[in-house]
Amino acid sequence: MPNPKDELPLFSHPRTEPASSSSRAARLRAAAAGTRGAWLRSLVGSTQQVLVERPGDRGHAGNFAEVRLAPSQVGEIVSVKIVDVRDGKLIA
Repeated sequence: MPNPKDELPLFSHPRTEPASSSSRAARLRAAAAGTRGAWLRSLVGSTQQVLVERPGDRGHAGNFAEVRLAPSQVGEIVSVKIVDVRDGKLIA
């Protein structure tokens, strides 16, 4: 009995060599990190609405960027000015 997976497009493509896949994945991760860093840096100087999460000194903006901020009440939405980017996080 034939395997139904054999008919799916994914399974009909030739396999790539693991070294080639790893190299491509590394290049994609590097490109994504560069793009994300540029996006975060473009937000410096902006004002963001941030939902404060536990333990109260971090949260996420409406654009899903992670923000570190002064301690606030968990669950509040606070308006903060972004002053820097550190370790892939916005600093308010």
